[in-house]
Amino acid sequence: MDSSTSLCDVIIIGAGLAGLSAASYLIENGVFDILILEGDNRVGGRVQTFVDNSSEAVFDFGAQWIHGSTDNSLWKFAKGKNLIEEEIRTYDGEGLFLREGGREISETLVSEVKEVVNSWLEECCSFSRSHGNGIIPSSVLEYLEEKKQNYLESCDNNLDDREALLQWNIR
Repeated sequence: MDSSTSLCDVIIIGAGLAGLSAASYLIENGVFDILILEGDNRVGGRVQTFVDNSSEAVFDFGAQWIHGSTDNSLWKFAKGKNLIEEEIRTYDGEGLFLREGGREISETLVSEVKEVVNSWLEECCSFSRSHGNGIIPSSVLEYLEEKKQNYLESCDNNLDDREALLQWNIR
């Protein structure tokens, strides 16, 4: 590149994990003339650690896990920077579901909503398998949103918690 007309060789938008990982990869491969543009006043993107000074409790916001270690550049990046202490195997949807103020959603409700969403996803897969011609009446998201609305209209309690769980499962 002609240095008289360019600011740098590569511009990376965002200093979250993906942007920092991209910069690290470029540097490891001999590209040093990099500009990272970040809209926030700190690096890390959605990943942020908060320390409550009164209790010394530490809270991590943003990315909560890395899916898989095989052929996963994010895992390799985090492991290479000693950001991963050990590999922990979990299943999607395990753990506590907390709402504003730390209120826990009951395991019973979490299980119910998870089963409902899984049945919707199975319906999508069944439809896809039975209609090999590729004709789909709407997008999967539109389908799930419609199912979500119908489900919420059929419920008479815990609507806010149900909607929050649905959003988490559909994301």
